[in-house]
Amino acid sequence: MITFLRQAGFAAVLLRFRIATSLSDGSNAGSYDIRDVTDIDATELLEFEEKFHMETMDARRSLQSCSQQTKQKAIYASFEFEPSLKDEPALDVIGDVYWDDIDDLRAFGGRGIFHAFPVGFGSGLPGGYFGPQATGAGSEDVEQVLFSLWDQKRYGEEGWLPALPVVGGDIEDCRTFSASDNPGRACCKRNCNDCSQSQTTGTQCKVFIPARSGTHLRLNAYRVDTDQSMAYEGTTWTGDVWQVDVWDVAAGRRYPVGRQLLAGASGSGIDRLSNFLEHIGCTPCDSFDQYTSRAGPWVLKTVSGAETRLVGASSKFTLENPPYICTNHAVESSAGPPFIEFSSGPSVPYLKGDGTWDKALYTCPEDQCNNPCDNPEDPKVMMLPCSDDPNTIFLGTKTCAWLNKQNRNAMCIKYASAECPDIAGGYVAAAIHPLPNF
Repeated sequence: MITFLRQAGFAAVLLRFRIATSLSDGSNAGSYDIRDVTDIDATELLEFEEKFHMETMDARRSLQSCSQQTKQKAIYASFEFEPSLKDEPALDVIGDVYWDDIDDLRAFGGRGIFHAFPVGFGSGLPGGYFGPQATGAGSEDVEQVLFSLWDQKRYGEEGWLPALPVVGGDIEDCRTFSASDNPGRACCKRNCNDCSQSQTTGTQCKVFIPARSGTHLRLNAYRVDTDQSMAYEGTTWTGDVWQVDVWDVAAGRRYPVGRQLLAGASGSGIDRLSNFLEHIGCTPCDSFDQYTSRAGPWVLKTVSGAETRLVGASSKFTLENPPYICTNHAVESSAGPPFIEFSSGPSVPYLKGDGTWDKALYTCPEDQCNNPCDNPEDPKVMMLPCSDDPNTIFLGTKTCAWLNKQNRNAMCIKYASAECPDIAGGYVAAAIHPLPNF
């Protein structure tokens, strides 16, 4: 009964928010999509009046309106590569997201979670993030994946370098195309990223795909061309073009997320790549449980052609309790490298002490034979098996026996069974869409 009242109260607040809110991004005046709000600062737009009563939770946390001090906070992970990305920038990277158990968030409307990979392309150039979201709004078959880049400086400032949408082919123009109404098809447009001003501050690309418990996604960011030119705001800009795709690993299906031109970039590479889990909007502490995990990221190709290895992961959380009292969250690597597990919600124990941490999550073994941190196959050329045999090759050179060491055996068998339930042995090529030509 208490859970029902808590969820009903949230729904009422969300409804009032949707009715009362009237923000404009310059292209969709008078409307506001909570799924587009993913930045910590932007969550200050929401303050809840309702109080959430939990039978077993500390009253300091449960009897609070949502604020920066009482909300579920973002959790970050950093990665070490050898050589470093600063020394050997990457041309092609992949990272995996597992929606292990996200059923609980479905009762919370536009609230949800965002698994993002912050990315940088060098000093003085646009940068941003890419990654999938899951919310309780609408269908679990229509969930957003973003590729958002911010301009280097603001329009009109000295040194302004925009990130520009590259549309055409399999990428539509979001100004005239609704990605949410056409799941699986991507679009891009200039956008006021994480703000409510009329002036754009970058470019947002998106596609809507399923996000269900048990889903395994593989994100792929790669440079597709160099020294391309586009006209914008009376200037011809020249730069490199980068693309992000997301793969449903079980189905072997590629979904383009978007392409963007980085003005001012020439021969650029990724020199910064990290990871965070963030709750969408101001999500009150104890709202819902979520269990998700990551693997990687890995570098498939570098600017110089040198081989780069993933060697470790770490995490730091510096918001002390008090005043940040919502500490029922965790990031661990219980399965060992290259996996990281994120958890939060009422079933996760509150941390003792001030709630901060600075810790290593895992260190990859130095042994180069069957190293679990070795790169998976490039999803653009990978092959998928059709077999229920747990020892059959799965995901390129990785086997179910290898995944079993990472506590993924059940998931591996599930994927093989779902892909080809009536076929034993053999392989099928992944559903690769042709890449664009410039």
